[in-house]
Amino acid sequence: MGWKGHELQWRNSSQLFDNREDDVRTIYSTSNSSDVLRLLIDYDIRYIYLGSRERTTYGGENLTGSERFLDTVFEQDGVIIYEVVQ
Repeated sequence: MGWKGHELQWRNSSQLFDNREDDVRTIYSTSNSSDVLRLLIDYDIRYIYLGSRERTTYGGENLTGSERFLDTVFEQDGVIIYEVVQ
């Protein structure tokens, strides 16, 4: 996603980072799968990593409602990697 301090130093604004941060939070925490799909397309995201940090920070369990466009490609020891179905 980027380093917020670096973005602020070079761009004199953290707005781009803040928007991305909000969008990442939406992807992991919303129960609205249409919003998730829109953001995945907007950012051209191919894979989503769901581990302990993502669960702690965002919840992350709402991704289970997005099976129609996410395939589980890896699952082990509490980590799940989803591939976005094109």
